[in-house]
Amino acid sequence: MSEPGRSDSSPLKIVLISGMSGAGKTLALKALEDLQYFAIDNLPCRLVDPLVLLLEQNREIGKVALVMDGRDPAFPQSAEAVVAGLRGRGHQVTLIFLEASQDVLIRRFAETRRPHPMARGASVEKGVQRESEMLSSIKRLASQVLDTTDFNVHRFRAAIVALVEKDPGQSLGLVIASFGFP
Repeated sequence: MSEPGRSDSSPLKIVLISGMSGAGKTLALKALEDLQYFAIDNLPCRLVDPLVLLLEQNREIGKVALVMDGRDPAFPQSAEAVVAGLRGRGHQVTLIFLEASQDVLIRRFAETRRPHPMARGASVEKGVQRESEMLSSIKRLASQVLDTTDFNVHRFRAAIVALVEKDPGQSLGLVIASFGFP
């Protein structure tokens, strides 16, 4: 397995995770963190450039995963510029959009008993509708759209790994131990 750092000439590998609340963005971020990605949740758009500048100067981090979504009101309008700016700087950018059926999203919120971030005092159903409308442009921009409706945790993690690890050798670690008695 390669070191998380990178050579002077290699670009950052940046995975942007976006999508519907309840579709699995946090699980995706944890899966990427397990793959040695530097992981940040809920990064505001205006902090992307300063973060990338810092990472360009600090060669120790080669892979970064960012969750960006409707919690930052500027993101839906700025997403295309953010992605274009990162690619324009020579970085490898993948935008993964996570979604699930409305019934499943509502059920997941009922199970966790958490308020939907876009509900603003209204029902979870209304929050899901608002968010779907708000993020429609992000979905069209995505490199990959992943529907998590029928996924369990293990299948979801495997799908995320398959999306980001193009080289199968990167996801396999092998340790050979040998011993003998004199």
